[in-house]
Amino acid sequence: MGKIVLMFDLDGTILDTNIQHAILAAEVMHNHFGLSPKEATKRYHETSGIPFPRQLEKIFPNATEGQRKKCAEEYASQKRRIYENARLFGDVIPTLEALHQKGYELILSSAAAPELIDLSLKKFGLTKYFSEVYGESRGLKAQHINALRAERANHTVVFVGDSRYDVSFGKTGQVVTIGRAGKRREGLWRIPALYKAGATVATKDLRILTKLDLEKVAATATKNRRVIRKSPTKNPYPLRRVLGKIRRIKP
Repeated sequence: MGKIVLMFDLDGTILDTNIQHAILAAEVMHNHFGLSPKEATKRYHETSGIPFPRQLEKIFPNATEGQRKKCAEEYASQKRRIYENARLFGDVIPTLEALHQKGYELILSSAAAPELIDLSLKKFGLTKYFSEVYGESRGLKAQHINALRAERANHTVVFVGDSRYDVSFGKTGQVVTIGRAGKRREGLWRIPALYKAGATVATKDLRILTKLDLEKVAATATKNRRVIRKSPTKNPYPLRRVLGKIRRIKP
């Protein structure tokens, strides 16, 4: 293809781990700050998409750095069990395989520790699909996207994520953002919320990427580089229209 490079987020996009992360985060926030599990879960989801220490800064701005650090350390010490027991979304392998076969370059972006990224890729046999992994040593998602844009100057970057933060990069018009949507009880945002946050495309099934003309979508999205885009009143890329009648994929 040559003009499109896709960067995928890991947790909540490829791995179905949002609920597990929220449960662990709520547990440690309750232990260290006395926040109720319900309120802690709500605040975790509201600030998702950035590393947990940054979330704690937003959730507890008046807490001491030491308090937040202890909470973050407890969270980090228990994260491995999430990745050891993680499940893959059912649409991931068909999507990655089809995109790979079409010749698109695929990059992985994650703030997880390198050993946890490696564990996940090897566990599900995903290593072959990604040409590079942008991890914590290369900064946060914003830095990952900027670095990829600089390194692939003649390409359009398509970022595939699941949080409102992930798709907010689409507001600049310089990056195409695809948002994985779902039910709030699954730890995912609904389609209207993702469009409002800046998504170019919001979908419950990533297989839509294999059917869309990504070059055309990218050209439409980047034609007018407004800082704030008006969210569509209707989903411009409904699954039924793009994919036709599809069967639900079992994880």
